[in-house]
Amino acid sequence: MRWANWRLWARLVAVMTLFVIAMMLAVSTVLFGTGVFSAGTGRVRAYLDAQVTSISNRVEAGFGKLSVGGTQLSRDLNLSIDQAIKRLGITFQDLEGDSNAINEVLQECLNPLRNMLSRYQVSGAYLVLDTTVNPDLGGEHSRAGLYLRNTEPNVVNRAEPTVGFFRGPIELARKHEITAAAQWDMEFSLTEGDFFHKALEGVKPDTDISRLYWWNPRAKLIGDSDYTMLLSVPILASDGLILGVCGLEVSEMLFKMLYLPTSNDISGAFVMLSPMLDTDGLDFTLSLVASPRYKYPDESLLVHCRVPRHVVGRLRQEREITVQGLPEQDHTEDW
Repeated sequence: MRWANWRLWARLVAVMTLFVIAMMLAVSTVLFGTGVFSAGTGRVRAYLDAQVTSISNRVEAGFGKLSVGGTQLSRDLNLSIDQAIKRLGITFQDLEGDSNAINEVLQECLNPLRNMLSRYQVSGAYLVLDTTVNPDLGGEHSRAGLYLRNTEPNVVNRAEPTVGFFRGPIELARKHEITAAAQWDMEFSLTEGDFFHKALEGVKPDTDISRLYWWNPRAKLIGDSDYTMLLSVPILASDGLILGVCGLEVSEMLFKMLYLPTSNDISGAFVMLSPMLDTDGLDFTLSLVASPRYKYPDESLLVHCRVPRHVVGRLRQEREITVQGLPEQDHTEDW
């Protein structure tokens, strides 16, 4: 009798289990059919579609404006250097090893750099002269210049930004009451392939300066702790002589502040400005990322993605891309 009751109970449990499974399958079929499960994904894609054009246009317009400002800075510094050299009665080549003459030239160039910090939404402005104070002591990799930074990059469009002195003669910092940073150094330490050398690759005397600017991927200066993206523009004399390189800086903090996507119900959205690799991949370590929770990897992190054909065409010319998405999203999908 007990065996018969147990078999009856087992059958009842089996029937109830099958009934529950059948009901779950039926409900799931209805939910999938009505698009309830895809609503979340659809909402995210709709959000990205709505934001990508707006933020891409803002990034393109913002960095385009800085590129124009950088080329104008090159022209202004060219005039300042020329005036200082004429006043000293020397040639540019005579600056090599003459600290007093170099300081006079940098003095003339200080105000154009300071003006950039109040005129544009940048975190820094710099000038690297193609000369050095100590040609016999590492002069091959050392260049004189000035590097000014806005030490409060979260405050933009200020008439008088808080300026920090990162490179240049300390006498100039004291004279103009500019605070020297803890990472201050007398001159720039350069390496092959950095922002200075890249800006001078293929420079020809008859080329319009507005076509020679270069946006250097995310990097940090030797002896510095902050990662930035630098605009580099050559400074050319009227006879084609290379005087140096100048440009503007966009820090990680400033990029995040200007371009962080906002949403009340979607978390984790990010914007990335990245150089396009020859493999059609993006390297996060070379990119600026605006994200509320993103942490840069310690090593190179490559992400391969397919983008619309018209964007690819633009990438081939400009070699940079603005990417927007979610960290959890599979970037191998078509957008």
